[in-house]
Amino acid sequence: YSFGYDFGWDTEFGGIYNEVNRDGEATKTAKRIWPETEALKAHLCLYRIKQDEKYLERAKAQKDFTLKYRLNENNSWKEHLSRDLKDETDLHPSTTAYHLLMGFLEWIKNE
Repeated sequence: YSFGYDFGWDTEFGGIYNEVNRDGEATKTAKRIWPETEALKAHLCLYRIKQDEKYLERAKAQKDFTLKYRLNENNSWKEHLSRDLKDETDLHPSTTAYHLLMGFLEWIKNE
């Protein structure tokens, strides 16, 4: 978790890189929706276990990022973003809805 968060979160634009190598270098800087929803679930899981507010703050930042940058003007979801948060495709795999549902259900369970 710590390695993924420390090196996977884009501190300049926000969001989670698609890939980092074992040295922590981002090798694929585009961003898909599923790593972000998995991160949301991981933050909330650690918050429930450790009761450390930093995990809840990370979960809130992830949720807010998703709602701010992933919804498009047609109220559908942006599956693929470039590093600087531009929508890279109009494709919407069926798995997108699944990942969003699972991530936000965890958020709702936490409230």
